[in-house]
Amino acid sequence: MNSRLAAFAGLYGGYVLFLHLVDGPWRHWKRGREGQAVDPWTATHVAWGALGQRFGLSAKEVMILGAVNEALEFEVRRSRPDLLWGEPESPANVIVDMAATWAGFGLAKALGGSSKA
Repeated sequence: MNSRLAAFAGLYGGYVLFLHLVDGPWRHWKRGREGQAVDPWTATHVAWGALGQRFGLSAKEVMILGAVNEALEFEVRRSRPDLLWGEPESPANVIVDMAATWAGFGLAKALGGSSKA
């Protein structure tokens, strides 16, 4: 694993731990459920896509990390729902989250980020 990828993954892991260990307004945000595709978390996916691009990651790396995040969230929610707060996501919301990650990457690239595709 390259150092930029490791740094980004570590930062994201720290962010996720922070969200789950520290009480804050995000605990009251509703997730995309019952067919809802866009929720307050969608903006965080845009931000992380943009940040990944600014870290110099490729679009492929950012999208793989986004997919791993969604898969891990699904698995933890399925096997240990006591570890997570909030509602499960709808399939439409997962798709929008991935599209938001892609959009954030593209936006950062268009605004002058690194040249990696």
